[in-house]
Amino acid sequence: MTDHKKYISSVFAVFAIVAAGSATVSLVVDPYGVHDLLRIEGFNALKPEAQSNLRLAKAYNIRALAPEVIVLGNSRVDTGFDVEWASTVAGSKVYNAGLPGSSIYELYRYLQHAQSASPLRRVVLALDVLSFNTNRGRVTPNFLEGRLNVRVDGSPTPIWDSEFIRDLNHIYVSLPSFMKAVATIREQDSPTTSTRTPYGFNPMIEGHYFLSRMGYHEAFRRKNRNYIRNLKRHGLNFNPTKTWPDGSFGYLRRIVQFCRVNGIQLDLFIHPYHAHVLEIMRGTGLWKTFEGWKRELVAVMAADSARNPDGPVYPLWDFSTYNVVTTEAVPRPDQTAAKMEWYWESSHYKAEVGRAVAQQMYDLAGLPPELKDLGNRLTPRNIEEHLASVNEAGAAYRQFRQDEMNELKEMLGR
Repeated sequence: MTDHKKYISSVFAVFAIVAAGSATVSLVVDPYGVHDLLRIEGFNALKPEAQSNLRLAKAYNIRALAPEVIVLGNSRVDTGFDVEWASTVAGSKVYNAGLPGSSIYELYRYLQHAQSASPLRRVVLALDVLSFNTNRGRVTPNFLEGRLNVRVDGSPTPIWDSEFIRDLNHIYVSLPSFMKAVATIREQDSPTTSTRTPYGFNPMIEGHYFLSRMGYHEAFRRKNRNYIRNLKRHGLNFNPTKTWPDGSFGYLRRIVQFCRVNGIQLDLFIHPYHAHVLEIMRGTGLWKTFEGWKRELVAVMAADSARNPDGPVYPLWDFSTYNVVTTEAVPRPDQTAAKMEWYWESSHYKAEVGRAVAQQMYDLAGLPPELKDLGNRLTPRNIEEHLASVNEAGAAYRQFRQDEMNELKEMLGR
């Protein structure tokens, strides 16, 4: 062998050793929580890198875990539904497929992906009006069609369109993956480290640290400001646009039909937004649009029931009301040490709220008496009465919480 060939062989050997070493470290540490071979406290139990790679991590989690039940939704599901508790109650493997900032289209695609990985028995679909907004893009920048098992038409994703090889490199072989594995080990003891459980739930362990410093009032103020800016900039629209040729409700209908065809029980609910979010909807002039969205949800489900009179009922619940949970008082600016029981900030509720929602939807034991009227089952017969009741409760809330309303009005007027 010539010196030149020896040199080339040595280079390739070094490259192979480095790549194998990087892959081994990444496999064991598993910074994204993709395969969960092992979790060791103080070593790799927390998965901070999953936060910015959730669409990757959850796509591969779903393949590996083959859950029988999934909870679909945005970040409110991600942080609000402790599926380990749900798995114990349901006696089935339940996976939290919450994807921050996801649209109804993305949720449909991850539903298709989950069903292709293993037949589903039940889907719990959490509905957020912002996920239907066709004034925004249909997908987020880190959503990749080729990462999912099937195309939108249901056909298998061909190898030439698949992200699988690129993902393998990203997860195991690349230098960034090795650096993220090292960072994962280093960040295990940090109070600001975020993570996901093996079944996709975000326990918000870093939330306690940040809130202990800024206080809940400041957390609410920041989130409310973002909500107001978002709604003023984008408004709400559900009709077809260039990026949403079928509008957003078309994908809800596809989800419903997909579950019918595949024999999947579908249960739907509207999130228990904190009352501040409801007041922001009202203050930005979008309350009637929000009510119209609820009416259209009822119409979609009623049409499905009419087409399937002998099939299982797909219930729709509304928890976006003024109740003992959603009207929880926000601490004053000087009460930085005060803690809230139900919310992290106005956008995200705690897992205790998600548990109460599930307990009411499925009539489970253990729901305290004061939490038994958090929401209502919606039908064509009661929708108008329900909306009127919400408006009446909202008027009472505004009278009762003058200080909070004055601060919101000031923010809305800027």
